[in-house]
Amino acid sequence: MPERVCKLCLETKPLQKSHFMPAALYPKHRKPSFATTSGTGAFDSKEKQIKAHLLCFDCEQRFDQNGESEVLYWVNPKGNFRLGDRLKVSLPRHYDPKDPDQSISRYSGDDIGVDMNKFAYFAISLLWRGAVHDWVMPDGVVRPHDALGGFVEPMRLYLLGQALLPPYTSVIVIAGSFKYFAGNKLRIRSFHGMEEVVGSIPTRSTIFSTTCRHRPSELGSIW
Repeated sequence: MPERVCKLCLETKPLQKSHFMPAALYPKHRKPSFATTSGTGAFDSKEKQIKAHLLCFDCEQRFDQNGESEVLYWVNPKGNFRLGDRLKVSLPRHYDPKDPDQSISRYSGDDIGVDMNKFAYFAISLLWRGAVHDWVMPDGVVRPHDALGGFVEPMRLYLLGQALLPPYTSVIVIAGSFKYFAGNKLRIRSFHGMEEVVGSIPTRSTIFSTTCRHRPSELGSIW
């Protein structure tokens, strides 16, 4: 176990082998794709997992307790899809009366008893992992780190518990049965004159859509 600087706490400690994304959350029977503006890569999750010496033991536990365990409970990789089951018996905040299947209904985590703070923590942790390390794909191709600019340090402090969720950050969890999964696409782009990061992270039965901005959106909020 190499002793190096942990990417999260910045202390020199023995480093664990950290996952890019928990293997249990890879889309079932599909090849997850990880993409950046410079390239893409797909692989069979049964063949090999994406790991690297990134975090110390304490920070690995922090990730598990603050988000990963909660997500794995609701998006159960080996049993019932608890989040989907809960939504089936819950009342949405917003829905389209013209949609007979209610396939685009919108729910609040508070209403349905789901800790969205932990879902948000997990989603931000995935974006941050992609920004602080050049991950080696199972085929040997290096996935260059995502250039998230000034968003990386506020994310680190939030994940470390030293700051609140960065301002003007939104996390939307899209749950359902998806025929196709988009690749993990992270990019910096201009949106109404603002610097913005958009991340779309597919898992077994959910997609985590995260948006970070330096100032409020002129388009307002749903809630």
